[in-house]
Amino acid sequence: MIFNKYAVLIGLFLTTLSVFSQAVVKGKVTENGGKDPLPFANVAILNLTDSIAIAGTTSDASGAFSLEVRPGEYLLRASFIGYRASYRVVSVSSGNNKLKSINLSVDATQLQEIQVEAAAALFSTDFDKKVFNLENSSLAEGGSAVDLLETLPSITVDEEGGLSLRGSGDILIYINGRQTNLSGDDAESVLAQFPANAIESVELITNPSSRYDAAGVGGIINIVLKKGQMKGLNGQVNTSVGTNNKYQAGINLNYRTEKVNYYVNYNFQYRELWQVGETERFDLTGNTSPVLNQDFNTLNYFTGQNLRMGMDIDLSEKQILSVFASGDYRPGGRNRDYNNSFQRLNGGLDSGSTRNLLEEELRRNFEVGTAYSYELDKKGHRFDFLGTFSIDDVDRTEFFEEQFFTGENVVNNELYQVFARPRFTRQAILQADYQKPTSETGRIDVGAKSTLRRFERIQTLDEASTASDPLIRNTLVTGDFDFVEDVHAGYITYRDEWGGLKYQIGLRGEYSLTESYQPAIDCTHVNNYFDFFPSIYFDYSLGKERSLVLNYSRRISRPGTWSLAPLINVQDPLNVRYGNPYLQPSYTDNYEFGFLGRFGGYFSTLTVFHRYTTNGLSRIFEAFTPEIVGVTWTNATTQNNTGIEWVNQMNFGKKLDVTFTANAFRADVTAPTREGVISNTNFSWTSSLIANWRVPKWFNVQLSSNYRGPIVLPQGEIAPIFNLDVALRREVMKGNGTVSVTLTDVFDTRRFVIQTAAGTFEQERMFNRETRILTVAFTYRFKGYKAKRAEEAMRGNGDGDMFD
Repeated sequence: MIFNKYAVLIGLFLTTLSVFSQAVVKGKVTENGGKDPLPFANVAILNLTDSIAIAGTTSDASGAFSLEVRPGEYLLRASFIGYRASYRVVSVSSGNNKLKSINLSVDATQLQEIQVEAAAALFSTDFDKKVFNLENSSLAEGGSAVDLLETLPSITVDEEGGLSLRGSGDILIYINGRQTNLSGDDAESVLAQFPANAIESVELITNPSSRYDAAGVGGIINIVLKKGQMKGLNGQVNTSVGTNNKYQAGINLNYRTEKVNYYVNYNFQYRELWQVGETERFDLTGNTSPVLNQDFNTLNYFTGQNLRMGMDIDLSEKQILSVFASGDYRPGGRNRDYNNSFQRLNGGLDSGSTRNLLEEELRRNFEVGTAYSYELDKKGHRFDFLGTFSIDDVDRTEFFEEQFFTGENVVNNELYQVFARPRFTRQAILQADYQKPTSETGRIDVGAKSTLRRFERIQTLDEASTASDPLIRNTLVTGDFDFVEDVHAGYITYRDEWGGLKYQIGLRGEYSLTESYQPAIDCTHVNNYFDFFPSIYFDYSLGKERSLVLNYSRRISRPGTWSLAPLINVQDPLNVRYGNPYLQPSYTDNYEFGFLGRFGGYFSTLTVFHRYTTNGLSRIFEAFTPEIVGVTWTNATTQNNTGIEWVNQMNFGKKLDVTFTANAFRADVTAPTREGVISNTNFSWTSSLIANWRVPKWFNVQLSSNYRGPIVLPQGEIAPIFNLDVALRREVMKGNGTVSVTLTDVFDTRRFVIQTAAGTFEQERMFNRETRILTVAFTYRFKGYKAKRAEEAMRGNGDGDMFD
């Protein structure tokens, strides 16, 4: 029955295919008066009446280019950074049209301001995504990818390093267009291995089409890493030092011959980060000591070494084979001290404890893969294949020493614990994509993908009353959890234009096979399901660089092992966490309607969005005893999120550009608890401002500020938060070097406060991670590495070959 549905759908698409007469325009772009070819120049065919782009390409290594359009009269534009653009009217007839060489001359003004132009291209939009070019960003120099992402509009980072996009924490993280081998639950660990200066651009896909994985209700964050393409040997070295023992150094090398491009990137990091927290809880059941006051102080540290290497082989003019591998080795740990006190109503101390945690952790991450691209013709007819295999292993052991004391501060008991929590992940991906133009503007895409994942989580807890006593296994907390998740998917999309209307319709089918096993009770739970995920996109032109957009997609949120594993986390015995192995996936319908347009130096997008989620996942707080509160996950949450996103990019001459983003939304949440069904509603907003001010021949100033309003939870809310970052950047060594100074969270205001009212208790928890950090960084580029990077950034290229 499923295959019959696909056959009908494919048949409907194929009946829309048509063939139009085409003409080929060929030519060559040169420099130095026509003496030398100019590779990688932008060549575009424009409509004579309104200058709207009809077709475009870039010149190859010999300066040659080839375009296909319908016969007619057009305006041809050739351009390259640092050169004056060339325009000429061309009459195109059927068949081949050979043009005279197009010579571009150097523009001295542009050469002086090349960094101005590159910096001004911070933000751009595509059919279904927003692209942030971070080549010239200094706001997160010396930091990790997490530090860089939290400077971008619409992205927020919570108290545990989790990422949210437009208020939704259920997102997918891609690296170079490929799904990472870790779940979104562990987003901070995924990104900590990548230094901020290894990132070229970030793509935010808030409403992905059927071409992409259906998971990730909030959307997809694709991180594009740097990789050079210049001929010969080129690259860059970088180093940075930050306050409170933060050091980073790295080297990117690229060597290209006529047929093969080799690259290797190595980065070293050592970072220490402190964290503090406070909890105040009031028990409402009539307990004689109803007040809990808790605080903790933490020092986190790790040494990270990340190595990426690969090669791209030109098998022919139409075929490219890529082989790549990466590895991350990261030992680390933390030291945390808890102070707990239970107080009577009159404020007197009833009892308390001090608890010390010493943690040792070792993470090993490895990925290997291959990609193959076959360009069947220059019209966009192509086939792509991707295969990867990755491993992620974490060894973690925590050592606890706790002393209990009475109201008179007399120690009356001790506890020693060894808590081992290793986990292992395996992932394999096979993906094939085929696209074929059906007309000058139409294109059909079909593809298939299989993602095979294996998870194993183990934990053991051994305890003793004194340091000299033998350790005894705690069987209640000790356990294993094995989880298998295989997702097999197929999709088809069709896009075309009709007058001023561009549209894309698509359908994706995903068959999910999941199985969990709990060895302690010999329990297996199987949950298999099949779903369709349609997507529809419309873009209606209102004239030059102005349009209305309307789109819809259906998404799925599968529970991860963090929320599934029924293992009790007793790191903090007064605030325990445990999973629910019987969670079901939730489904979300995403709607967007918006306007985008450019008015001189001002560009703006205004989008209204709505998300309706059924069977949603939510954290629920439950009081086990007057002293102990547990956190778990449940289904049956219904969520409505409706809001407006406003993005503005303003250029004030060549010295100042500003990107301002604002989101306003209403959230409604309903969830079941032991006390019955509860509901909560609030109105919230976020805003972000990124500004670049350039002082010619001196320095650039970058500023980023973010505000996030209150976030609604079923049993409370997360309080608002604000931060401001500032950076100075100066080019040195004749443009081959860059020195930057960055201060993040200038006013030290990034404090996370979670307020909970759960019927039997009320609680407020505050978390403050070290975010005010001063960093000095230096980068040196050799053999044209920077010029190539700026040129690629302006063209919007990256490693994301599997993306549109």
